[in-house]
Amino acid sequence: MGMRGLWWAMATMALILLLSLTAPQAQASAVQGPASGLELQGAKPRPVQAEPNIFVSLSPAYYNFTDKYWHVPGKLNVTVFITPREVLDRIVNVKFCIWQRDVWSLTAPKPIFYDERYIEKDIWARGGWVEVEVDWGDPMFWLNFTLVRLGWCPPQDWYRVFKEAAPYWGIVINVTYTTPGGAKVWKAKWTYLYVHYMPGEFVEEYHPWKAPARWLELGMRPRREEYVPPEAPGYWRVIGRRYYRGVVNVYWRIEPVEAEAYEQQVLLYLCRWDHDKNEWRFYELGGDEIGGPMDMTEYTRWQYNDVLSNWKYGFWYGYTTSWPTALFEDGVYNMTVAFVDTYGNIMRYTVFAVVDNTPPEVEIVSPPEGARLSGAAVIEFKVVEANPFIATFSVAGVMTKYIRAGEFDATGAVNRLDFDTTAIGDGRYTLRLEVEDMAGNTNSTTVTVEVANFAGLTLDAFNDGMKVGLLFGVAVGLIVGAWACLGAYKYFARKR
Repeated sequence: MGMRGLWWAMATMALILLLSLTAPQAQASAVQGPASGLELQGAKPRPVQAEPNIFVSLSPAYYNFTDKYWHVPGKLNVTVFITPREVLDRIVNVKFCIWQRDVWSLTAPKPIFYDERYIEKDIWARGGWVEVEVDWGDPMFWLNFTLVRLGWCPPQDWYRVFKEAAPYWGIVINVTYTTPGGAKVWKAKWTYLYVHYMPGEFVEEYHPWKAPARWLELGMRPRREEYVPPEAPGYWRVIGRRYYRGVVNVYWRIEPVEAEAYEQQVLLYLCRWDHDKNEWRFYELGGDEIGGPMDMTEYTRWQYNDVLSNWKYGFWYGYTTSWPTALFEDGVYNMTVAFVDTYGNIMRYTVFAVVDNTPPEVEIVSPPEGARLSGAAVIEFKVVEANPFIATFSVAGVMTKYIRAGEFDATGAVNRLDFDTTAIGDGRYTLRLEVEDMAGNTNSTTVTVEVANFAGLTLDAFNDGMKVGLLFGVAVGLIVGAWACLGAYKYFARKR
């Protein structure tokens, strides 16, 4: 019995030791987690559901299938897209959270919370999406040792552990929403990052970035970008919407040039989310609907590129083409370029583009055509435009007044604008109202009016004076009327 009991005790201790050795590895695997490939490829129709779908795009980002991390530079854009549309009304909040990897041992990294910001207002305003710029690259941040919580380790290992932990970060999009039954629940989307700070410096010496492609740029010109003032100084900010109209130059640039030798495929995604079917719909640049991305491998080469008549030009590994947006319906489109290397890894860049080729609707309600104005007049007008930029009221050759978006209603309600007619001379004038939207579309309307301040005042004074003078005879009436007219003229001239 003694030997058998000793045998069981030794077996139990061995099992406990085995579990203790494998647990850190399982924990590390859980922290890194499975990272998805290009999400646009896997998007399929889904039935109407109660919970949100969360799409996260990083730009630029290189996904390595070996370590299952998105390798990103010190500054990147993170685009968050939440569907279906009916879930947006039941969202309580959306938190953009940044986590970092702590190191308790070499085999058991675990994430710890670092910072967060709420982005639900921006998502509501844009109909389900927002783009956030995160900047890890400033030396004042990445050289600050308080950025990385080292956990427990001997002081002599702090330098080594810091180098190991510094590049590993995580972005978590946490959506809190209510179910149709009224229960409050949440859903999170994790994205695991390996942040490459400054090449050749500090961390890069310990973790060199040897991927074939290390930089990818996707751009479109011309455009107008909405200005969103930052809420507070910091390392992240919300990027304004980008508006496009007409023919747009599209270019992408891949660095270093040696990446061309490792090119397996270059794909261009131009798609729009179908809210009715809950799926991505893909298009060619010419407007025809297709079943997936466009294969641009044949065109992506080391060559001379010219974007928007010398706005950006020169030799680089990439391609330049045109996108005639007038062939597409107005709305939000996702354009993504993906570079696939010979190892099967993917580098991509995503831009959400707001296409708007529809000019604003503009109407001057009052005064009507041919109206006679004097003194302090009021101009009433209506504007219908989803993305207004500026309204310009002008009196031909005399005066101009600019009204910024937010200072007037653009949903069809009546706006009122004060117009001091005494600031201009008498005569016939054309009142012109022009409205421009964020994409650059314009529309205007005009009315012709007569300004009669001096003529009207003197004529009224003459008539009133003559009425008084007629009590003493016709001759006296004419004289009194003339003197009243002269007095009114002098008063009016002094006022001006």
